[in-house]
Amino acid sequence: MAVQYLRNEVVERLQAQSQAGQPLLMFGAGTGLTAKCADLGGADLVAVYSTAKYRMMGLPTLLAWMPYDDCNDCVKKMAQEIIPVVKKAPCIAGIGAHNPALNLEQIIDEMMLLGFSGITNEPFAGLYGEQFARQLEDAGIGFSREEELIKTARRMDVFTVAWAFNEAEARIMAEAGADVIGAIVGV
Repeated sequence: MAVQYLRNEVVERLQAQSQAGQPLLMFGAGTGLTAKCADLGGADLVAVYSTAKYRMMGLPTLLAWMPYDDCNDCVKKMAQEIIPVVKKAPCIAGIGAHNPALNLEQIIDEMMLLGFSGITNEPFAGLYGEQFARQLEDAGIGFSREEELIKTARRMDVFTVAWAFNEAEARIMAEAGADVIGAIVGV
């Protein structure tokens, strides 16, 4: 069973790696097998998000946005397969924050009760192009909702990885209190 780390413990682990001059690797696991291999291979973090499930099925990550599945329920199901086989690396839950009816504190609590050590904003609005991201933002459920997810997790003292597509988004996520910012440099 994965060790559930406190926020400060995850930060200390990552800082030690960085100070030793080692790169940091967060692996996106779509199955228990890939998570176990990543853990055995020395991944610093094992992320569990719906987009990884679709990739493992040979399908596009866009399905995480389609009405076929609830991305957060998908992560909860994946946790049952993945968390028991990860022994060392902190597991990070990908939370889709874009459902306007979603209570962010509640979903973070639910993920932490499953054994996760932190959260990330995945799927994220920016991946599917400016028009898609703009429409979500105009509805109040785009990047600003992802920012609110990170702020909420930080208030709850939960470790966060925040994805950003440009310097402005990275700055916003840093100001929101993100522990790590993942820079999307091209897909």
